[in-house]
Amino acid sequence: MDWDDLDIDWEYVVERLDRIIDLSEEALTRLLIDYPFDSSLFQEHTAFRWIRHRDRGFPQAVLHPSLAGHGELIGLQTVLEALRRNTEQFVRSFPANNILLRGPSGSGKATAVKGLLNLFAGQGLRLIEMRPEDLPQLPLAIGLLRELPFRFLLFCEHLPLSGPEACYRGIKVVLEGGIEESAGNVLLYASSIEEPHSDPAAVRASHGRPCPLLHCFGIHLNFPGLSQADCLQLITMLARERQLSLGERELEQAARQWLKERGRSSGRAARQFIDDLCGRLALQENPESK
Repeated sequence: MDWDDLDIDWEYVVERLDRIIDLSEEALTRLLIDYPFDSSLFQEHTAFRWIRHRDRGFPQAVLHPSLAGHGELIGLQTVLEALRRNTEQFVRSFPANNILLRGPSGSGKATAVKGLLNLFAGQGLRLIEMRPEDLPQLPLAIGLLRELPFRFLLFCEHLPLSGPEACYRGIKVVLEGGIEESAGNVLLYASSIEEPHSDPAAVRASHGRPCPLLHCFGIHLNFPGLSQADCLQLITMLARERQLSLGERELEQAARQWLKERGRSSGRAARQFIDDLCGRLALQENPESK
């Protein structure tokens, strides 16, 4: 077909497509505004993610949550003990704090928070992931959750510790309490890979203004990067769990080379190595028939 021979008013086509897109967005917004969230989902599911569209939002159930156990977090016993203690206070309706988890990427911050569901979901704990850009809807989320008979952790990964104060002022009021009493069944756990400076001048010089939310977190937990020895210990443990048919010496040599090529030791690097090794061994044991 020769498109040049067709008499098509492309400007009209583009105009109609734009109109269809506008109507679709308008319909979706109307659905979200009228969306009656079914709180019975909190009976059936424990992990959720916050879905945002413009000025509306709601928690969506995660059907297959990834909830690794705390046993994979090597060398973090003291940090995990503090995290579990605060969470236990919270689920038992005792006073508890919002928590900020700091440390390099792959150091286990998200695993530590998600693993709390393994320990406390039976006591009514529910986890809702919120992105940093969703935090302006924190008042909306808390208003939705306040009267429900569950304990909610709102978990925000990669919270920026610098930025304009106007972005966080409303959130700060919600967390610390203003004219409206803070919700007793909601806490915010957030993680960041930025290191907050103790010197305000250093903050202004390197990042701009410090995040006003920083002081809303009563507990700050530091997750140091894994040493190579701890990372090798984790790899050995994961290899045993998966029953890999590889000698300890060969496993260690392969692991050291993997970590060297990536330039760092971390729990994420350990799990990536084990996944790669499992796949390679599976291919060797199950070659394609020729």
